[in-house]
Amino acid sequence: MGLEQQIRSQILTSTLEKFVNWARKSSVWPATFGLACCAIEMICTAANRFDIARFGMEAFRASPRQADLMIVAGTVTKKMVPAVVRIYEQMPEPKWVIAMGACASSGGIFRSYAVVQGIDRYLPVDVYVPGCPPPAGSSALRDPQAARKDPQRSVPHAEGRARRGRSPRGAGPSGGAGVSAEAPKRTYLEEVMDGLPDGAVAKRESFREQWAVVVRQEALAEVMRELRNRWGFRYLIDVTAVDFHPRNPRFQIVYHLWCHEHNVMLRVKAWVEGDPPSVPSMTALWSTANWHERECYDLFGILFDGHPDLRRILLPDPWEGHPLRKDYPTEGPDWDVD
Repeated sequence: MGLEQQIRSQILTSTLEKFVNWARKSSVWPATFGLACCAIEMICTAANRFDIARFGMEAFRASPRQADLMIVAGTVTKKMVPAVVRIYEQMPEPKWVIAMGACASSGGIFRSYAVVQGIDRYLPVDVYVPGCPPPAGSSALRDPQAARKDPQRSVPHAEGRARRGRSPRGAGPSGGAGVSAEAPKRTYLEEVMDGLPDGAVAKRESFREQWAVVVRQEALAEVMRELRNRWGFRYLIDVTAVDFHPRNPRFQIVYHLWCHEHNVMLRVKAWVEGDPPSVPSMTALWSTANWHERECYDLFGILFDGHPDLRRILLPDPWEGHPLRKDYPTEGPDWDVD
């Protein structure tokens, strides 16, 4: 009798299933990957402030074959679904899924053609964590007294002081950096606009000290060649478009050019006519126009005559339509992920 009591006080009995599950609960290994801003909060959980090592979860694994927990942290686009599903399928059983944040749980604020309205449409989710973004640690893991003692961070740029550096978009309404050089900038741009080919410029625009010229479509190629070769605008920052549906002409192409020598930016706009709308390609002048023009074609359906490889760049090849057109359906066409 005494031996039985001694054994009971020193030995615990259980089932193998309970023991294995206890070991799994204390050694959850998440897969190392993130999708958007919620991934920053997920990274913070492994830092010293929150320290998930206390739960046995600090071993983020670089290989999905060594992980048993997938934390879907961030917005899931339809283009990323195949990659996420592949990672999940490479994880060994048993495995679990946490939908971290509003976007992973339900699409969040992004109810559009490109965003999955909840990862649970493709993966079995075990836990939903609300928030946008959800905090890296709950209030129970923090010291409320220490939190109240934390001073607020000082503002890096005090009121009334000029900020250092310049944005490639130009100075803001209050001038910003280089206020003293604003007059010669405008003088050079006015000289540039006055020197463009006769009849090529339909309109000049100035908004918050940023200049733009509206060029006639038939003169666009000649004007762009002049701006690069004669006036030194050798940096093509961006190419985009605007849809003014139902106006006719409907589309306006917009180029952002930068002159390093004079440190100025100029916008060049042109109304695009035709069905389908088309303009000359600028890849012969700026090699970076290759990707910019492909993006305009992908999202707006504008053709660029002479482009060496005009095809989609953001959306899959079988995608129907062009999503940034005003008459495109909000949630896009029905599209099943393979």
